[in-house]
Amino acid sequence: MDIHFQNRTVLNVTVWRGFDLWKFKEQGWAHRPSLCVGMQNPWVGEAQRLLKDKGLDVSVDNDWRTQTDKAVRQFQTSRQLTVDGWIGPETWKALLS
Repeated sequence: MDIHFQNRTVLNVTVWRGFDLWKFKEQGWAHRPSLCVGMQNPWVGEAQRLLKDKGLDVSVDNDWRTQTDKAVRQFQTSRQLTVDGWIGPETWKALLS
């Protein structure tokens, strides 16, 4: 099954024994989904790992809760990005730089 975002295939999802295995068709910030509080998926875990690598206090558990939201807002403030608590294209770009 392909998941599409803005007419681009973002990733393939293969369901195997009830688990989603994410297979990326392309790398880079432009092909990552927007994330926000309440989401639970491997993309959240990737964002958490990147935030942790940047020195922010966040657990890597694929679950976006208060701690992750606070870390995202701190990161956005430190990079002079729009502080909205979402990880969209500009925040992904900054996280991956």
